[in-house]
Amino acid sequence: MVLYPPTIMRIFIPSYNRAETITTTKIFTNHEVQVVVHNEEQAKPYIENGIEPLISNTPPGLVNQRQWVLEQAEEGEWVIMLDDNIRKFMCVKEEFYGQDLLSPEEAKHAHQVVAEEDRVMSIFEEIIEKTDSLNLYLAGIRPFSSPFYGRKKWKVNGFCRGKCLIIKRDKNMNFGKMKSIEDMEFNCMNMLEKGGMMRMDYLYPDAPAYGGQKGGLGLLSDREEQLYKECKELMERYPELLRYKGWKKSTKMGTDVQFRLYKAEKINKWRQAMVATGKANPSLFENYPY
Repeated sequence: MVLYPPTIMRIFIPSYNRAETITTTKIFTNHEVQVVVHNEEQAKPYIENGIEPLISNTPPGLVNQRQWVLEQAEEGEWVIMLDDNIRKFMCVKEEFYGQDLLSPEEAKHAHQVVAEEDRVMSIFEEIIEKTDSLNLYLAGIRPFSSPFYGRKKWKVNGFCRGKCLIIKRDKNMNFGKMKSIEDMEFNCMNMLEKGGMMRMDYLYPDAPAYGGQKGGLGLLSDREEQLYKECKELMERYPELLRYKGWKKSTKMGTDVQFRLYKAEKINKWRQAMVATGKANPSLFENYPY
């Protein structure tokens, strides 16, 4: 695997009520990571457990923490936001990493190994270089452990899940208002404003998917009403870009959405239609004429 030269980037871990159970910090022993909490009261148990967090003094809510993190970055600087409950990162074996496409056999769990800290950092650098080369501003890694998602190394316009968001600061691009699906809202914003995003699927986080732990966003079932509302709003705000998803018994129809457009030419036509119908500013094609 090629080792990429260091890029100026910082790693932030928004955390809530997980001072005793936070795991992501344990992955990084040689690289500085910064835990972010809302206020001094929340910071106390982290300090007692040997973590000196940054205090954002923002209102409650993950989206507010994400926005605060963005505001700490200079224009053009890359920042990485990781969930606080990542146990480890997994990656395809070195012998397969240089391939752009894996066979079903090569993508199996048997050929995936724990990615140690230096390898994770080098992969982050590689993702940034690739994303920058395409003039995109949002990147991520494979969202789930299933080998189904891990056969192709790069997926342009693949959904970048909030477990790991890699963002280049553009002061004209900020997080929105969604409380439960702030990552999907930000993905939609990048699809419209920047023409897409980048995802690298040979690396993925080993972490709980939808809560159930103390702290964080809490149980999925407790957020259903909010999810219905936010999904409906995104469907209306970005017509034809999304569709409802109900892929698990625990995921009720109407509480989750996914992209229905991935190919560049279709996304370009959709963006043009958004401008034509007055849902987007024509100026977005001046700087990003895809």
